[in-house]
Amino acid sequence: MLGILGRADSQVKVRGHRIELGEIETVFNRQMFVQRALVLATEQQLVAAVVLAPECPPTFNTDELREYLRHHLPSYMIPDFIVTLPEMPLSANGKLDRASVLKLVHAVEKPQQEKVAELVTDNERLVAQIWQELLNLPVINRDQNFFELGGDSLLATRFIDRLKQQHRLLLPLRRLFASPRLANVAGALSAMEPLVDVDPDTVEEGVI
Repeated sequence: MLGILGRADSQVKVRGHRIELGEIETVFNRQMFVQRALVLATEQQLVAAVVLAPECPPTFNTDELREYLRHHLPSYMIPDFIVTLPEMPLSANGKLDRASVLKLVHAVEKPQQEKVAELVTDNERLVAQIWQELLNLPVINRDQNFFELGGDSLLATRFIDRLKQQHRLLLPLRRLFASPRLANVAGALSAMEPLVDVDPDTVEEGVI
Protein backbone atom coordinates (compact mmCIF):
# COMPACT_ATOMS: atom_id res chain seq x y z
CA MET A 1 0.00 0.00 0.00
CA LEU A 2 1.32 3.40 -0.98
CA GLY A 3 1.20 6.36 1.36
CA ILE A 4 2.42 9.92 1.23
CA LEU A 5 5.19 10.84 3.63
CA GLY A 6 6.68 14.19 4.49
CA ARG A 7 5.89 17.65 5.71
CA ALA A 8 4.06 20.62 4.30
CA ASP A 9 7.29 21.95 2.81
CA SER A 10 7.49 18.74 0.71
CA GLN A 11 10.79 17.64 2.22
CA VAL A 12 10.87 13.89 2.74
CA LYS A 13 13.34 11.20 3.72
CA VAL A 14 13.59 8.22 1.41
CA ARG A 15 16.18 5.46 1.85
CA GLY A 16 18.26 7.64 4.13
CA HIS A 17 18.31 10.74 1.91
CA ARG A 18 16.50 13.99 2.68
CA ILE A 19 14.85 15.11 -0.53
CA GLU A 20 12.96 18.24 -1.48
CA LEU A 21 10.22 17.05 -3.83
CA GLY A 22 9.80 20.54 -5.25
CA GLU A 23 13.38 20.49 -6.56
CA ILE A 24 12.64 17.37 -8.59
CA GLU A 25 9.42 18.88 -9.92
CA THR A 26 11.32 22.01 -10.97
CA VAL A 27 13.75 19.92 -13.01
CA PHE A 28 10.86 18.03 -14.60
CA ASN A 29 9.12 21.27 -15.54
CA ARG A 30 12.23 22.61 -17.26
CA GLN A 31 11.99 19.81 -19.79
CA MET A 32 10.45 21.28 -22.94
CA PHE A 33 7.88 18.51 -23.38
CA VAL A 34 6.60 18.51 -19.80
CA GLN A 35 3.54 20.58 -19.06
CA ARG A 36 3.25 19.69 -15.38
CA ALA A 37 4.88 17.26 -12.97
CA LEU A 38 4.10 16.03 -9.48
CA VAL A 39 6.54 13.98 -7.39
CA LEU A 40 5.30 11.93 -4.44
CA ALA A 41 7.12 9.89 -1.83
CA THR A 42 5.94 6.46 -0.75
CA GLU A 43 7.40 4.50 2.13
CA GLN A 44 10.46 3.36 0.19
CA GLN A 45 10.52 5.14 -3.15
CA LEU A 46 9.77 8.20 -5.23
CA VAL A 47 7.11 8.24 -7.91
CA ALA A 48 6.31 10.94 -10.43
CA ALA A 49 3.19 11.79 -12.42
CA VAL A 50 3.74 13.87 -15.54
CA VAL A 51 1.39 15.60 -17.95
CA LEU A 52 3.12 16.00 -21.30
CA ALA A 53 2.79 19.17 -23.38
CA PRO A 54 0.49 19.11 -26.44
CA GLU A 55 3.49 19.62 -28.75
CA CYS A 56 5.27 16.57 -27.35
CA PRO A 57 6.17 14.12 -30.16
CA PRO A 58 4.42 10.73 -29.96
CA THR A 59 7.75 8.93 -29.70
CA PHE A 60 8.74 10.76 -26.51
CA ASN A 61 8.48 8.46 -23.49
CA THR A 62 9.37 8.08 -19.84
CA ASP A 63 12.75 6.51 -20.68
CA GLU A 64 13.78 9.80 -22.28
CA LEU A 65 12.50 11.67 -19.24
CA ARG A 66 14.57 9.45 -16.99
CA GLU A 67 17.67 10.05 -19.11
CA TYR A 68 17.05 13.79 -18.89
CA LEU A 69 16.82 13.58 -15.10
CA ARG A 70 20.13 11.67 -14.92
CA HIS A 71 21.87 14.74 -16.34
CA HIS A 72 20.35 17.10 -13.77
CA LEU A 73 19.82 15.17 -10.53
CA PRO A 74 21.77 12.79 -8.30
CA SER A 75 20.68 9.17 -8.68
CA TYR A 76 18.84 9.06 -5.34
CA MET A 77 16.53 11.88 -6.47
CA ILE A 78 15.41 10.16 -9.66
CA PRO A 79 11.91 8.68 -9.21
CA ASP A 80 11.66 4.91 -9.24
CA PHE A 81 8.53 5.13 -11.37
CA ILE A 82 7.44 7.82 -13.82
CA VAL A 83 3.96 7.66 -15.29
CA THR A 84 2.26 9.98 -17.74
CA LEU A 85 -1.29 11.18 -17.20
CA PRO A 86 -3.57 13.00 -19.65
CA GLU A 87 -4.27 15.56 -16.93
CA MET A 88 -3.82 16.06 -13.21
CA PRO A 89 -7.00 15.33 -11.21
CA LEU A 90 -8.39 18.26 -9.26
CA SER A 91 -10.54 18.40 -6.17
CA ALA A 92 -13.98 20.03 -6.07
CA ASN A 93 -12.41 23.37 -5.16
CA GLY A 94 -9.99 23.24 -8.07
CA LYS A 95 -6.86 22.23 -6.15
CA LEU A 96 -4.56 19.39 -7.10
CA ASP A 97 -5.95 16.14 -5.72
CA ARG A 98 -2.77 14.39 -4.58
CA ALA A 99 -4.61 11.34 -3.25
CA SER A 100 -6.23 10.74 -6.63
CA VAL A 101 -2.90 11.24 -8.38
CA LEU A 102 -1.34 8.63 -6.11
CA LYS A 103 -4.11 6.15 -6.89
CA LEU A 104 -3.60 6.69 -10.62
CA VAL A 105 0.16 6.26 -10.25
CA HIS A 106 -0.35 3.09 -8.25
CA ALA A 107 -2.74 1.70 -10.88
CA VAL A 108 -0.04 2.13 -13.54
CA GLU A 109 2.92 1.28 -11.32
CA LYS A 110 1.70 -2.04 -9.98
CA PRO A 111 1.33 -3.88 -13.32
CA GLN A 112 4.60 -2.33 -14.51
CA GLN A 113 6.35 -3.58 -11.39
CA GLU A 114 4.85 -7.05 -11.67
CA LYS A 115 5.82 -7.20 -15.34
CA VAL A 116 9.51 -6.52 -14.76
CA ALA A 117 9.91 -7.98 -11.27
CA GLU A 118 10.54 -11.56 -12.36
CA LEU A 119 14.08 -12.66 -11.64
CA VAL A 120 15.37 -15.16 -14.15
CA THR A 121 18.55 -16.74 -12.76
CA ASP A 122 19.79 -17.91 -9.39
CA ASN A 123 22.41 -15.14 -9.41
CA GLU A 124 19.73 -12.53 -10.06
CA ARG A 125 17.81 -13.81 -7.06
CA LEU A 126 21.01 -13.78 -5.02
CA VAL A 127 21.84 -10.17 -5.93
CA ALA A 128 18.23 -9.06 -5.40
CA GLN A 129 18.14 -10.63 -1.93
CA ILE A 130 21.29 -8.80 -0.83
CA TRP A 131 20.12 -5.50 -2.32
CA GLN A 132 16.77 -5.83 -0.57
CA GLU A 133 18.53 -6.25 2.75
CA LEU A 134 21.05 -3.45 2.21
CA LEU A 135 18.57 -0.98 0.73
CA ASN A 136 15.59 -2.00 2.87
CA LEU A 137 13.34 -2.59 -0.13
CA PRO A 138 10.57 -5.20 -0.39
CA VAL A 139 10.86 -5.84 -4.14
CA ILE A 140 13.68 -5.35 -6.63
CA ASN A 141 13.50 -6.28 -10.30
CA ARG A 142 16.21 -7.28 -12.75
CA ASP A 143 16.13 -3.97 -14.62
CA GLN A 144 16.76 -1.71 -11.65
CA ASN A 145 19.92 0.23 -10.97
CA PHE A 146 21.71 -0.11 -7.62
CA PHE A 147 22.45 3.59 -7.30
CA GLU A 148 19.03 4.75 -8.49
CA LEU A 149 17.53 2.58 -5.75
CA GLY A 150 19.45 4.55 -3.15
CA GLY A 151 22.79 2.76 -3.11
CA ASP A 152 25.98 4.71 -2.50
CA SER A 153 29.70 3.94 -2.29
CA LEU A 154 29.42 2.68 1.29
CA LEU A 155 26.55 0.31 0.50
CA ALA A 156 28.34 -0.78 -2.66
CA THR A 157 31.37 -1.77 -0.57
CA ARG A 158 29.12 -3.68 1.82
CA PHE A 159 27.53 -5.50 -1.13
CA ILE A 160 30.93 -6.50 -2.51
CA ASP A 161 32.01 -7.68 0.95
CA ARG A 162 28.80 -9.68 1.41
CA LEU A 163 29.40 -11.46 -1.89
CA LYS A 164 32.94 -12.31 -0.88
CA GLN A 165 32.32 -13.36 2.71
CA GLN A 166 29.05 -15.25 2.30
CA HIS A 167 29.20 -16.51 -1.28
CA ARG A 168 32.92 -16.57 -2.10
CA LEU A 169 32.43 -14.36 -5.15
CA LEU A 170 34.89 -11.55 -5.80
CA LEU A 171 33.20 -8.80 -7.83
CA PRO A 172 35.44 -5.77 -8.50
CA LEU A 173 33.86 -2.60 -7.10
CA ARG A 174 34.54 -0.79 -10.37
CA ARG A 175 32.39 -3.40 -12.14
CA LEU A 176 29.38 -2.45 -10.05
CA PHE A 177 29.93 1.27 -10.69
CA ALA A 178 30.38 0.69 -14.44
CA SER A 179 27.25 -1.46 -14.81
CA PRO A 180 24.92 -1.20 -11.78
CA ARG A 181 21.84 -2.81 -13.37
CA LEU A 182 20.89 -5.94 -11.43
CA ALA A 183 20.80 -8.23 -14.46
CA ASN A 184 24.27 -7.04 -15.50
CA VAL A 185 25.71 -7.57 -12.02
CA ALA A 186 24.23 -11.08 -11.89
CA GLY A 187 25.61 -11.77 -15.35
CA ALA A 188 29.08 -10.78 -14.20
CA LEU A 189 28.80 -13.18 -11.26
CA SER A 190 27.80 -16.00 -13.59
CA ALA A 191 31.17 -15.74 -15.31
CA MET A 192 33.09 -16.08 -12.03
CA GLU A 193 34.40 -19.11 -10.19
CA PRO A 194 33.94 -19.09 -6.40
CA LEU A 195 37.06 -18.33 -4.41
CA VAL A 196 38.88 -21.36 -3.12
CA ASP A 197 40.24 -21.39 0.42
CA VAL A 198 43.90 -22.35 0.41
CA ASP A 199 45.34 -24.49 3.17
CA PRO A 200 48.50 -22.66 4.28
CA ASP A 201 50.16 -26.02 5.04
CA THR A 202 50.01 -26.88 1.36
CA VAL A 203 51.57 -23.63 0.16
CA GLU A 204 55.30 -23.85 -0.54
CA GLU A 205 57.48 -21.60 1.56
CA GLY A 206 58.20 -18.32 -0.17
CA VAL A 207 55.27 -18.61 -2.60
CA ILE A 208 52.49 -16.00 -2.21
